Amino acid sequence: LLKIAEDALPRLSGLFDLPVADLEKRKVRIILTDSPDISNGYALADAVVIYALSSMYMTNWSGPGLWYEKVLQHELAHTLTFRKIERKFNILGQLPNLTVPRWFFEGIAQYYTEDWNIYRGDLYVRHALLSGSLTYSALENLEDGRLLYASAHAFVRYLADQFGDSSLVHLLDYNRKGWYLDFDEAFEMVYGKSPAVIFAGFIRHMVLYYGDMLAEYPVSEMDQKLPAFGYRTLQVIPLSSADSTYLVAVQRDKNHRYRSAQIVRIKNDRQKIIRTISNRLHTDLVLSGDQRYVAFGQHHLRMDNDQTALGLSWHIYDRDNGSIRRIVSRVRAREAVFDPQNRLILARVYPDGSVVTRYDWQAQSATELFRTPMPVGRLACLSNGDVIFTAQRANGNRDLFLFSKDSITALTDDRQDNRNPVVIHDSLLVFNRYVDENPALAVFDPRQPYPQIRLNDQNAYWLQGYDAQRHQLILASLDVQRNPQFSLLALDSLLLNEVKPAPFEPKPRYAGWTTKIPQPVIPPADGDPVPYNPEISKVRFPQKNLIHIFSFALPTYDAKLGLGLYGLTSWVEALQRQMLAASFILFQKDYQQSLVALTHGLVLYNSNWFTTYYHGPVIFSHQNGEYINLYQDIAALEWNRKYFIRGNDRLTFTPSLTYTGYYYQLQDELAEIPGQFGYHGPALALRMSYWLPTSYYPALPKRQVDLSFRYFKSLDRKHDFGISQTDITLATNLIMEELGLQTRFTLINKHGPLPPLKVIGVDRFYDFNIPRDFKYTKTLRGVEQDFSGEALFWTSSDLVYFISKNSGYSILFLPINNLAISAFFDAAMVQGVKKETALGYGAELSFGEDLYRLGLGYARGRYPDRSREDSIYLRISLFMPMI
Repeated sequence: LLKIAEDALPRLSGLFDLPVADLEKRKVRIILTDSPDISNGYALADAVVIYALSSMYMTNWSGPGLWYEKVLQHELAHTLTFRKIERKFNILGQLPNLTVPRWFFEGIAQYYTEDWNIYRGDLYVRHALLSGSLTYSALENLEDGRLLYASAHAFVRYLADQFGDSSLVHLLDYNRKGWYLDFDEAFEMVYGKSPAVIFAGFIRHMVLYYGDMLAEYPVSEMDQKLPAFGYRTLQVIPLSSADSTYLVAVQRDKNHRYRSAQIVRIKNDRQKIIRTISNRLHTDLVLSGDQRYVAFGQHHLRMDNDQTALGLSWHIYDRDNGSIRRIVSRVRAREAVFDPQNRLILARVYPDGSVVTRYDWQAQSATELFRTPMPVGRLACLSNGDVIFTAQRANGNRDLFLFSKDSITALTDDRQDNRNPVVIHDSLLVFNRYVDENPALAVFDPRQPYPQIRLNDQNAYWLQGYDAQRHQLILASLDVQRNPQFSLLALDSLLLNEVKPAPFEPKPRYAGWTTKIPQPVIPPADGDPVPYNPEISKVRFPQKNLIHIFSFALPTYDAKLGLGLYGLTSWVEALQRQMLAASFILFQKDYQQSLVALTHGLVLYNSNWFTTYYHGPVIFSHQNGEYINLYQDIAALEWNRKYFIRGNDRLTFTPSLTYTGYYYQLQDELAEIPGQFGYHGPALALRMSYWLPTSYYPALPKRQVDLSFRYFKSLDRKHDFGISQTDITLATNLIMEELGLQTRFTLINKHGPLPPLKVIGVDRFYDFNIPRDFKYTKTLRGVEQDFSGEALFWTSSDLVYFISKNSGYSILFLPINNLAISAFFDAAMVQGVKKETALGYGAELSFGEDLYRLGLGYARGRYPDRSREDSIYLRISLFMPMI
């Protein structure tokens, strides 16, 4: 990676018109990590993070070319873009960089470091254009990241093709000595029109390019379309059954943030789920030859090297008895195949090579078949147990190989991109060969001198498998919404198909932008490259290099307190293993009435360490509805660690230990209440959570179980007490995805006399659903009365109907998202001298995001004396931690 960076930086500096010598004065920090099982990277200020893992084969993201080289150069381009757009306001941190849109950051990085190919651009732009969804909004569509990257890449290529590479540099150079870069203003100054107007010309250009190219391609008819299952079908395998049974990988509903492995039967045009094998599917499904066993991988999480490490555990489902057996855990293997004896073969891929292992899972033994320095992709198996596999050569080309009798033989070596081998029989192989950015179907017969292309048409067909009983290939293409559609093609139809089209060259007028090589404004001079120094000094504390995100301070004035200073600052380490944030309003005359909030977080020894300090007013200090002017100082040191039970990212256990000191000062005199008091002590908290993720959360989870217990013990002699609190949250959908039930329970007990003003019970401020910062109280919607005691049992239930994810409306600046209506029931029992019970019920219309919800409701409250009261209310809910 260091060698790639040293070779790339001089060229990139020339493209951006930045002096290479500046890189010696202000180096780029490159962080390489292999803990999370992903292969990508990101740039933040002068830091570049590269993930190097088993997925370096990059099935869907890259064609020929080494992924490390591609992703590192891409992120280095981001770093140089950040430097190029720095202006005076960057003394405040990275926030001024947000004036440049995401599409330009990604487009210029791809143009300067990548070619135009099917994986990183062509496929998504072509599909969006033909389906009518390639509009200017595609450049800003964060919900479709692949189209955002692809359209941004194409648009920047178009700008460079039409106006020259120098125009990109002029854009970044605009108002070089100004306070910040106004991107829209700079764009119009350089190109004479707004991005939206020029994008319309870009669309015309693309229509002519793709229309000219695709007109030469035929359209093939498939023998049979396979049914779709759920919102998005990801894999379909017909099973040998007379009653139309299928093995499918599916996202059942639009709001699901997970995919399922299921066996589904179709009868009388109705689908019946025979068995849900797993709702935690993270690989393709692999079916044994006799169709008895199904293998699949699930994410396995743990903490490693102060990061969340992500691997895979592989399981086998037995269709005969319905059992699921875990075969191996924490492996970096995404591709698998069964051999004729139903042993599972896994390709474990690492940053520096691959290991292919055969697991005789019934005998509980494993045998290493072979090692190779190449990253290995899709696997297939012959009847004698020999393995055919896809691998990427050192030059970046992807080819097919055969492992037989302890040796590896190349089946293809033709500078084409060859993938997805499917064995028909021992002397016939079908696979995808990418021709003119199109996944053609080719056949390989050892008796022929070279593979032959048999299908190459307007619909891109990806090879999924082979139904040996029906002698049909399983193919996948994309529908208008870019969802996979599956179909069957008879093997005879493929073998007898005429090869089309002939090699075709698009018209040069509209094809030049795809092959254009970026040209530097000022070519690097000879001897200009940054000297490569292979020596690396050991960094003992890699979390220490904090990046300045944003800081500012402004003077303020209060008629009573005089001059003050208002400001905030935030810093973060590139891998987010250390962060520092502070905000303050300081008054010179009286610190007591100032406000300071400081948080420091550190990930160390695979645990989270937090130091927090707060000085400011107590928000919920009311006594019987009257606000008490009370200021507090809270300092806390917390340790916690998250455990993923059996590697399950949805099932977690989190213990924490905290030591906290509290100090309070009254601003007004109160009878029998000291002007100042405080206490300190440790707290133990335990939490276990299960959550099935959906996009409706927090308005409506699919499934949620949350159990937590916390006990605080004061060690102060004057205030010797303890507080225990148990919380339970249960939630599930009912009958339909949009209807669900949420129930919460809280039990609070005290042990010893509480400090002054502290109470346990119910308070009247139900229009603020915010964690209480002073009292141990809950609210009942519709009950506008305080009552307290020795212990509290509280419950709240909501029957929720989810109306809309995005309504299209807004209130002021807040979009009305996650709109839901609920019927609720709140109740509480306070144990004091006598038991007091109160409840509230009604209906509420609410909307909001993950951190907040706003609601309008009607409530009827019943008080302990049996009286009742009706009210209409506004309610704000904040989901935030409290010290």
